[in-house]
Amino acid sequence: MTPVNFACHLGEGGIDLGVTVDEGVPPGYDGVIQRVPNDPPGALRYQIEWTSGGGVCCFNSVAEAKAAYQYANFFVIE
Repeated sequence: MTPVNFACHLGEGGIDLGVTVDEGVPPGYDGVIQRVPNDPPGALRYQIEWTSGGGVCCFNSVAEAKAAYQYANFFVIE
């Protein structure tokens, strides 16, 4: 995963544009563990997105998410 940001300055104001590409769960994995999008500052919660669709939220750490589904093979995005 590579973050890419584009920034434009328009006159006296500014606009920040961001692009996010979500390719889903990579082949060979049961799910992805990643931070909860748009979490408030300071909140470090994680969610699981499953290959079969759907997801589970909210875990306080990657280790907690892995422990809840110990037999699943996860791709982790931190």
